[in-house]
Amino acid sequence: MSSEQYWRYSMYLGDWLILIIIVLLTLLGVFSFTLFMRRMVSRSAASYSSDQELHAKLDEIIRLLKKLEKDE
Repeated sequence: MSSEQYWRYSMYLGDWLILIIIVLLTLLGVFSFTLFMRRMVSRSAASYSSDQELHAKLDEIIRLLKKLEKDE
C-alpha cells in the first residue's frame, strides 16, 4: 500500500467516523428530548390531577359555607 493509498484510506475512515459520531449524537439528542417530554407530560398530568382535587375540596368548602349561611 503506497502512502497515497494509505492517505485515501484514512480519509475514508475519518469520514465514516464523523458520520457515525453525528448519527450517535443525533440519536442521543432525540432520546434525551423524548425523556424530557415524558417527564413534562407526567408532571403536567400530576399537576392537573392535584388541581382537580383542590377544586373538589374548594367546592366542598363553598358548599359547607353556604349551608352554614342558610342555617343562621
